Amino acid sequence: MSAAFQRVVQQNQTALKEGVAIVRNIIAKNPPPTGYTTLELYKLAIKEQPSPEFKPPTQHTIPTRPKLDAKGQIKQATPSPEPPNPTHPVRSMTFLKHNILPFLEGRRELQKTRAERILAHTSLPTKNVKKGKPAPDGPATETVWVWAPADPNSWPKQSTTAPPKEVYGEDLGVGEDLSHLSKRRERARRAKIRADVHAMKVAEGIARQKVKSEAGAALRRKQAEQAARREKREAEARAKAEVKVKAAAPLRRTSAPQVPRAQAPSSLFAKRTEVPATSRPAREENFMSRRL
Repeated sequence: MSAAFQRVVQQNQTALKEGVAIVRNIIAKNPPPTGYTTLELYKLAIKEQPSPEFKPPTQHTIPTRPKLDAKGQIKQATPSPEPPNPTHPVRSMTFLKHNILPFLEGRRELQKTRAERILAHTSLPTKNVKKGKPAPDGPATETVWVWAPADPNSWPKQSTTAPPKEVYGEDLGVGEDLSHLSKRRERARRAKIRADVHAMKVAEGIARQKVKSEAGAALRRKQAEQAARREKREAEARAKAEVKVKAAAPLRRTSAPQVPRAQAPSSLFAKRTEVPATSRPAREENFMSRRL
């Protein structure tokens, strides 16, 4: 908040306080029979002298930021017009109408009402008088809006009485006056009322339990449907993944380079030739070759 803005706000508060005191003084010294219009209050207020503690404001408007035109140049701000009475607390009728009088109305000191005023010129224009209809007798009046002291009794008062407390089972006779019955009939009526209230409570409990069970069943059905939809989505995702894998398998086989298999030593896979077992050394050699 800039210093200029704070200065204007503080000066407006000071002028408002002094203007409210002036209007209160006018209403107290000259109580209006039918009320004052805004213009009449303004004419009387500017004749009143403010208190010696009041300091006239030095700035009435809040400075605005410079604006740019279509060419990007700074536009010259048009200065705001000065109020008619810059050194007076009620510096203009606008300040009186939009600041001082609403404040007094909010404090319930003034109220805006309609009043009948006698016109200064009693002769009516001929163009408003219909042909063949006589002119009204007596002075002509007009309806105007005026500010008058508020009547404290006219404002609506808040009710302090608490609303009546609802009695459970009132329709069944709870709280009913049974003094006109005999003792025997009174005891029988009270017993019947207690039985009816108990039956109503039981019925309400059953209804609440039914509603609760139905809500639980609906919740379980909803959860089951959500689980089924989730499983369906997962199955569809797995099926799509399998299709992609099968479609990509031939491509991998054709594109994979053929790696030559390393040739094993011929001594390991060569066909063994057995020496005819005609002698003992030959039999031992055949035996050793089988073990290898």
